[in-house]
Amino acid sequence: MLKVAHILLWANYAGTERSIFNHCRFSQKTQPFVLVLSEGDVIRDFKKHGIPIYLTPGFPPGYGIVNEERAISLLKKADLINLRTVYYKDPLYRMFKKIGVPFVITINGFSKFPPLECPIICTSSAVREIQEPTNYCTTILNGVDLTMFAFRPKPCTEKIVLTRVCRPDRCASYFWPALQKVLNTTQNTELWIVGEEGESTDRIKFFGIRKHDEIPDILAKTDIFVYVPHPQKGTVDNSVLEAMAMGTPCVVSNVECIRDVVTHLKEGILVPYGDGEALVEGVTRLIENVSLRQKLGENGLQTAREKFDIVDVIRKYEEFYFSVL
Repeated sequence: MLKVAHILLWANYAGTERSIFNHCRFSQKTQPFVLVLSEGDVIRDFKKHGIPIYLTPGFPPGYGIVNEERAISLLKKADLINLRTVYYKDPLYRMFKKIGVPFVITINGFSKFPPLECPIICTSSAVREIQEPTNYCTTILNGVDLTMFAFRPKPCTEKIVLTRVCRPDRCASYFWPALQKVLNTTQNTELWIVGEEGESTDRIKFFGIRKHDEIPDILAKTDIFVYVPHPQKGTVDNSVLEAMAMGTPCVVSNVECIRDVVTHLKEGILVPYGDGEALVEGVTRLIENVSLRQKLGENGLQTAREKFDIVDVIRKYEEFYFSVL
């Protein structure tokens, strides 16, 4: 089998780390292993699932690998290297060229890369559009683990749960006054915040940072997923895919990391970025309209199953690997 080395720059519970984790778990035609350049809790999860992972000391200023000899010796065992990164890192690129092993770069952020000699995988349509025309690029959107994020019927209660799952910096600040207005003007509504610490109240519950396998239980009790990511930040958003896979309708900002996933009034409601009143109106509309809520949730579930199954996504990666060798 083709040995593929995945480079993990950070070992936090975030989208890039999750993508590599799923890539290793669901590979069919490749034998993956991971080189991680910093310590973190994710390493334990890789080892728990029997995924070979090797720690090399991380980055000092200037992004130079401390233990470069060990990193190179490990990478030379691979038939192909896949570097998943948000930004272009010239020291890594030059190191990979020196090693001599074929490599690809997967862009997990909204950033334009310079002209490169290696193939590039873009994880959103918008990222593909901003790349240099001379670069050899393909687009493979992110996917969702449908076994972990499996649909469950929503509990029959009068309470309406609105949930946001993200790091605080990923969501625009106008989220808070908008959602506070929603709470003030509706009854039996609660706001659940996952990924951020805070002081809970009767109507707002902070869950803090949770492990990935704890998120499905929260989404199973969620009626509406609410999230307003910034423009030109990130690629296809995993948290939105996970909500859709659980049959949860979304109210989200109309930005690049969302448009590949959510169509307005099909899987959710798209609101203009920066428009707090539109956000209030979109969330309130779904609170008051049960049939629309159910329709969007069902459509989102179908879209996640048909277009974003992680098994199909990994198959596309493997086909691309073999095509560039």
